[in-house]
Formats: sequence, C-alpha cells, structure tokens
Amino acid sequence: MDLVVIGSIGLVIVISIIAILIVISFKKKVSQHKGEVKLYKSANEYQTDAMAVFSEKEEVLFSNKAGRKLLDLEIHYENQVIPHEILVQSGNNEPQNIFEFIQKQENITQGMIYLEKIILLIDEKKHRINLYIDHSKWNMENSIICVFQDANSDFREKENMKKLAETDFLTGLPSQFRASLDINNLAVEAQKRSERFALCLFDINNFKQMRVALGHAYANTLLKKFAQFLEKIKHKDMYAYRLGCNNFILVIDNFKREKVLLETIEEISSEISRLFSLEYEDVHIVSSLGVVLFPEHGKNANKLIDRAYMALDNANEKGSGSISMYEESHQKDQADEIKLSQEIRLGLQNKEFSILYEPIYTIETNIVSGANIVLQWNHPRLGIIGKDKFLDVAETTGQSIDIDNFIIDEVVRQRKLWNNFNFKNIHLFMAISPSQLHLESFIPDLASLFEENGIDPQDFIFDVSSSVAKDGVKGCHNQFMKLKKMGIALAIENLDIGASTMEELNKHMIHTLKVNSSLLKSDQGQEVLKSIISLAHALDIEVFAENIKSKKEASIIHKFECDKAQGEHYSKPLAPFELQEFLR
Repeated sequence: MDLVVIGSIGLVIVISIIAILIVISFKKKVSQHKGEVKLYKSANEYQTDAMAVFSEKEEVLFSNKAGRKLLDLEIHYENQVIPHEILVQSGNNEPQNIFEFIQKQENITQGMIYLEKIILLIDEKKHRINLYIDHSKWNMENSIICVFQDANSDFREKENMKKLAETDFLTGLPSQFRASLDINNLAVEAQKRSERFALCLFDINNFKQMRVALGHAYANTLLKKFAQFLEKIKHKDMYAYRLGCNNFILVIDNFKREKVLLETIEEISSEISRLFSLEYEDVHIVSSLGVVLFPEHGKNANKLIDRAYMALDNANEKGSGSISMYEESHQKDQADEIKLSQEIRLGLQNKEFSILYEPIYTIETNIVSGANIVLQWNHPRLGIIGKDKFLDVAETTGQSIDIDNFIIDEVVRQRKLWNNFNFKNIHLFMAISPSQLHLESFIPDLASLFEENGIDPQDFIFDVSSSVAKDGVKGCHNQFMKLKKMGIALAIENLDIGASTMEELNKHMIHTLKVNSSLLKSDQGQEVLKSIISLAHALDIEVFAENIKSKKEASIIHKFECDKAQGEHYSKPLAPFELQEFLR
C-alpha cells in the first residue's frame, strides 16, 4: 500500500516536473515569439512599402506606418477587423474583396505570390500597386502577410510620357498624335449626329527662308506666336494643333454652311496678314491654307490630314496667302507627280535624257558666240518633252540636283571634245537649280571637274534666275562670290528682278541680263524693253534676248542695241555634231 502511495506521489511529481518544464518551454517560446514579433514590427514599421499582416478572421495583426496610411487605419490599429471593405481589381476583372481574391490566388498558386498592376480600392480611393502575398505561421496562428508596393510612380511616368507625346513641346499645343485621336473621335460623334466639321491646315510661307536669314531662335519664337494666335482666335467649336515644323491645324466643328465657313477662314487668313508681328521686330507673315471637309473628303484622321496637305500644296502653287479646298484632281496631280518623279530616276538610269545646243548670235555681227543648253527627255510614254514639263517636279523631289549633275557632266565632256579638235570657244549658258547652287559640295566639285578635264570656267555662264527669284540676292551672295572667284559669270532674267536688284547683282558679277520677246508684243512693252537695255548697258551688263521668232522682232532688238539673241528666227536647238558646223 505504502509503495503504491509512494509510486503515485512520485508519478505526480514527475508529471508536475514535466508540466513545469513544458510551461517554462512554452513561456520561452512565447517570449521568443513576442521578441520576434517586436523585432518584426520594429524592423518593418518605417519601411517604404506598405505592409499588413492579416489573420484568417480578417483581422489586422500588424500594419506598419505606410500600411496604416494606405489602408486608412488608426495609429495602433491591431487585432481588429478593418472597418471598411478593401477591394482589388486585376486586369479587366471585376473588383472583389481582398480576402476572397487572396484565397483564389492561394488555390491557384501555393506559397508566395507576386502580382503586378493591381488596383486597390478603399472607400472609393484608387491606388495602383504591385501586390506581394505570403501565407505563413505568424504570431502562433495562420496569417497572411501582404506587401503593397506603390506603382503610382510608374503610372505617373507613363501618364507623363503620354502627355508629352500628346503635347507639342515648343508651342504647348496638342501634337499631331493628339490631333489624330481627337479627329477620329470627332468623326465618330459627328457621324452619329449627322454633322460636319472642317480641317484647316496652315502653312507659314517662306518659313525656312526666315529661319535661315533670322536664326533658329527667331523661328521658334515665330512658331510660338503663331500658336498663341490660334489659341486666341479659336472658340468652343474650334481646336488647334501643331502637326510639325510650320504646319498647324484648326478644326472647326459643326459648321452649317460652306459659305460661312469659307468667310470665317478668309477672316482668319486676313487677320494673320494684318496683325501678326513679333514683339521686338515687325514681321510680315502670310499663311496659305488647305481645307478639307468631313465626311465629303474623308472619314478618318489619316485621310483628312493627307488630303488637307494636298489642298495646301495646291494653295501654295496659287501663291502665298491662298486658300484651297480639296478636290479629287489634287490627288490625281499628286499621283502624277509621284509617278513622274519615279520616271525621272529611271530615265537618268536608262540614258533617256539628251543635250541640245541652241545657238546664240551676236546681233551686230550675226555670228554664233554662244549656245543655250537645252535638256530634252525622250520619254517612253510621253515622247520627247522639254524641261518645263518636269523641272518643277524634279525641284520639289530633290532630283533637280541629279539632273544638273547629268547636264554638267555631259556639257563638260562635249566641251573637252571640242577643245581637242580646236573648235571655236563659245559661251555655254546653263541653268542651275536653287537646290544645286546651295549644295555645299557643288562649287568645290565643279572646280575639280573643270580642272580634271582642262576646261576654262570662263567659257560658262550660269543662269541663276530661279535661285534669285527663290532666295533673293542676299540669300545667294556667298555662292555668287565663289563662282566669280572661279571665273564663271552669271545670267539672270529681268522679269525676276527690279532695277535695284540688278544694280545689287552688278556689284558682284552679273554678266548677262536675259529679256523675253513677250515685251515686243506691244508699244508699251517695247518702251519697257528699251529702258531695260539702256539701264543694263549703263551698268556694263550685256543683254540677251530670248525666243526671237520673226525678222520683225529681230529688227526691233537690233534697233534697241540688244547684244545677243536666240530663238527660232536664228536657229532651232541642235545636236552637238550639228553645232560643230557652226564652230568650224
């Protein structure tokens, strides 16, 4: 009996000791966990990313400072259910409770989960986050650790990039990207309401020349002022955009009648010409306009803008400050120009171009003293055509340089052959395009070509009429002086210049003034021609009459003491071997 009692007491003692040890161990573990929790809280309290630990009962076990701010919690909000619902939205899915969302994610992927571009909705406040989820044992019970990484900065950066893409940096106007979006949206709405709208495409005429002459900063100021002008004149049914360089679009929404629309556009054009000036220097600004209508001329932004450019091109052809409404013929003209441009390139490759020489006679002696270079094209589709049929297209597309190079190479080669056979030296008159004249390498390459072939530059006279007409004397000054230094003289048409310009050119190197026979058709024109010849001679400039067709015209220019002449009365354009007979 005593042994049983003693055994029972001993068992109780052992059990008690074991229990005490278990309690001590548990308290140590609890203390350890509490220390870990304290350490965890301290470590994460001030980290940048928002953090929250949730229990399975959807209570907040812990939330750091950033987490409490994000979830809109009180400072020491722990072990309590969040007083408002937290919703999350992934992709295009409907928003759902965060705990339901987490449960679904756990069913799909076990362990840690990282999700990008999540929308967090708290009391109608929207946050863009990247969400990190970790299921773990924390603080003695199942818990969920959530880290909410701020993705707003990425979003803001993308929004800023989008804004930059949609806003023209220089003028502050909406950009061509924004214009395309808005015009397409407007087209959809206008079609629903059976309404019309117009696109007016502006072009600041001579902008490139002003930029060269007055500087880049001046040109930028000009563009800003033009944008401000459009902002000032537009009303609630007008929208202004910058398409690029010196092109701007004004969209006029829901106009009723074309007549009223055109009157409005004409008023705007007149306002530009009348009032536009810079603060520090008055500037005469002229703007041509191309106009297209929705839905007549196109039903989307690309089509409307393309056709607005065609209309603008037609307006520029009419002259500075013109207004042109798009017509179907404009598109055909553009297509014809593109086709002709391609054919010019192929024609040069296939040697379809040839040079003729039109004799120039000294009137007093009736002797050939020069030749006008005539370019003709044996076109496979159109037959033989002159340069007047394709030169404008070549200049527009930049192929005039290739054509000039072909002419120069051919004429230099022929001149060298004539020199080898000791033919008479005559002046060769050659037209030079503005693009060629302003090419930096043109004059050095020309000098090398003459030197390599033993050609005297003084045998050549360059017709620079088109360059002076385009850029004025000042715009060509440096090139003229370089040509003069080489020994090449200049010829220019009197119809492109006034007396003051001729005098200015004479200070440089003008050699020949070309006058057209059209002045001989009336008494008044003849008086003008007589005065021009007298003025030219007073400035020691020779006068060359073009296109003389009859004996009567030849007699008149002889009477007026014109120096040289060319035309069908004297001779047709000749092939090289035919001209050789004149030079023997």
